Amino acid sequence: MARIRLDCVRKTFRERRRGEVAAVAGVSLEVAEGEYLAVLGPSGSGKTTLLRLIAGLDRPSAGRVFIDDRDCTEEPPEAREVGLVFQGGALFPHLDVFENLALPLRLRRTPRAELERRVDEMSAWLGLDRLQRRRPGELSGGERQRVALGRALIRHPSVLLLDEPLAALDGPMRRQLRRDLLGLHRQLRLTVIHVTHDQGEAFGLGQRLAVLREGELQQVGPPRELYERPANVFVARFLGNMPMNLIPGRLCLEEGSTVFAAGDGGPGTLSLRLPEEIARRLGGPGRGAVTLGARPEDLELAEAVETTTLPGVRAEVEEWEETAGGEVWVHLRLGVHRLVARVGSGLDLKAGDGMLVRLPLGRVHWFDGETGKTLRGQALGGTTR
Repeated sequence: MARIRLDCVRKTFRERRRGEVAAVAGVSLEVAEGEYLAVLGPSGSGKTTLLRLIAGLDRPSAGRVFIDDRDCTEEPPEAREVGLVFQGGALFPHLDVFENLALPLRLRRTPRAELERRVDEMSAWLGLDRLQRRRPGELSGGERQRVALGRALIRHPSVLLLDEPLAALDGPMRRQLRRDLLGLHRQLRLTVIHVTHDQGEAFGLGQRLAVLREGELQQVGPPRELYERPANVFVARFLGNMPMNLIPGRLCLEEGSTVFAAGDGGPGTLSLRLPEEIARRLGGPGRGAVTLGARPEDLELAEAVETTTLPGVRAEVEEWEETAGGEVWVHLRLGVHRLVARVGSGLDLKAGDGMLVRLPLGRVHWFDGETGKTLRGQALGGTTR
C-alpha cells in the first residue's frame, strides 16, 4: 500500500486552434493507504491524464507528485511501483495469456522458475489457469480484463490505477468484474484509483469520489456526502440518475418576509416564504440571485383538485417514463422551468394534466446565482405557496 499526494498538479497541451489547454488544472489531492478512490467526470474532464501523471507516463507542467513521502515527479514509470490497467486491457494480441502475464517479469529479468510460479499463481487466482495458451482474440471481454488486471498486479505494485476498466463490458460481465475488484481490494488492501464516467460504478466501488470538470477538482468525499451535499451546481446536476432540478430566482422582501421568487408573477411562478433564520443564513434579500435545487425524489406531487390540502404550485405533465423497478419519472413544466419528479406507480398520469408540486424546504439546496457554489445555510423548514 502507498499514499498518493498531488500538489497543485497541472498539465497543459498546445492545440492548433485553442492554443494552450489545461487538461489538469492545478489539482491537489490526497489518497490514503489502502483507499479505493473513484474519479468521476464527463468525457474530456482530465481523468485519464490524471492517472497518467500518477503513473509517470506524462510529466506535469507544474506541481509535484508524491508516493508516500517520496517526490516521484521526475521518476520514470518503472520506478514508481504502480500498476496501470487501460480501458480495453491493451493486451498484446500476438502473445498468449501466459506471455501477457509474464511480460512485466521478463522486463525485470525475473528468473524463469520464479516467473513461471508467479504466472501460475496469478492465473489460478484470477481463474485464467485453463486459458494460458489462448490469445486475447480468443477470450471474452471479461477474461481479457482479468488478464490486464493480472499483468498489472504480477509486479506486486503498491498502487493500482484503473482507467475505465469496465467500459467495454456488457451488463453481466461488468457486474461480475465489479465484484472481483471489490474482492481484490479487500484481499490485497491495495491503494486503488479508479477512473470512470459511470456513476453506478463509482458509487458501488469508491470509498470516496473525486469529481473533475475541465481539469479542475470540484469536490472530494464519500459518495453519499457528495450526493446529499454537493459543493456546486455542476456536482448537483452531474450526480444522480436524473439531474437535480435547478430553478434560478432571487431573494426579495414581501410583506416583511424574505421570499424566494422565480418567474414573472404569472402562472407557474414559484414563491417560497423562508423562515427568518434561514433567510439570514442565505444573506437575506440583499443577496439577490440564488438558485434553488431539489432532487427528483424530494418533490411531492398531488393531483390538482380543489379538495387537496397540499400547498404547492401548479405544474403541467409533459411526459413520464416508468423504470423496471416500478418507479416513475414525471417530467413537468412549471412556467418556463422544467422539473423531474420521481414517484411511485400509483398516479394516473396523462400529458397535459395539472399537478400540484411541493418543495419541502428541509430537503432543498441553495446555490449562489452568480458563482454556482453552495450556500451552506440550507433551509430546515418553511412553506410553499
